[in-house]
Amino acid sequence: MKSARFSLALRAGLAYALFGGVWILVSDRLLGLWVKDPALLNEMQTIKGWFFITVSALFIYFFLQRELALRMEADEKYQESRDLFRLLFENSMDAILLTAPDGSIHAANPAACRLFERTEEEMRQLGRSGIVDPADERLHQAVEERARTGRFFGELTFLRKDGSKFTGEISTNVFTTRGGAARTSMIIRDVTARQQAEDARRLAEERLRESEERYRLLLEESPAGIAVLQDERVVFANRAGAKILGGKEPGDLIGRSIDEIIRPGGRAAARERIRRMLAGEPGVYPVEDVYLRLDGSEVPVEVFAAPIWYDGKPAVQVIVQDITGRKKAEEEARLSRERLAELSRR
Repeated sequence: MKSARFSLALRAGLAYALFGGVWILVSDRLLGLWVKDPALLNEMQTIKGWFFITVSALFIYFFLQRELALRMEADEKYQESRDLFRLLFENSMDAILLTAPDGSIHAANPAACRLFERTEEEMRQLGRSGIVDPADERLHQAVEERARTGRFFGELTFLRKDGSKFTGEISTNVFTTRGGAARTSMIIRDVTARQQAEDARRLAEERLRESEERYRLLLEESPAGIAVLQDERVVFANRAGAKILGGKEPGDLIGRSIDEIIRPGGRAAARERIRRMLAGEPGVYPVEDVYLRLDGSEVPVEVFAAPIWYDGKPAVQVIVQDITGRKKAEEEARLSRERLAELSRR
């Protein structure tokens, strides 16, 4: 305000001096050219002086009236801005502090008082050291970054009146007041709940990864053949499944279609079972079928199938047991029964 008043006075003085200088220079020269009689010249000088006073008074009046009108308009806008800032400051849901780079606190809004469980006067007396956890190693880095760049955004650990700690997200900027004093604004938001949710999410993801890893190991090391089908092609197979179909590694089956695995007579039924499962029907328990080994030979199998999600897409998981031994035993038992029946008829 002092500088504004000085600027107004300086402009008024300079304008008056310029007008007076031009008037004296021009009017004296014109009178000297037009009036030769000394008595008349003296009278005209008096009239010129009164005319100058009148004109300069009117000039100063209109000049000052214009400047004062502009000044009043600027003051009104400034007051409106102050009132708006005060409304935002007092009604913000986030904690707002008006501070200084040295750590002193000059003002705290109601949200800040509620957050720290202290009165505004208590926070003024404490300063930054009373509300920020001194053990937080990020504090020094935050102060240094703000001093270097004029701003900082990040997280710090804060202290409530009862000594409890919470994690706060802080946004702070350095600015200069109209009087030239350095000040800082601080907006603080308690993000403890968000951090807890993030920690819980990370823990859940970690446990899910562990569960998926255990499940993967279980599938890969299972003695039963296991495969996953998507779009009627193998996208996963374990070692036992590869061995049943005459392969050495699971990769020997990846990408193969059911036409390359199931003999022609069973393909239509297999496709229908897959379609029903992907449409929402329960799995198949069990179905006997004949699969084709990689060398073209056939192997009897018992199949359990169920719909699953694999890599975010619907799929069918197939568990396969090689029942060659069981079929051989069943055939031997049938032949034995036939021999016994033949002997009994003799």
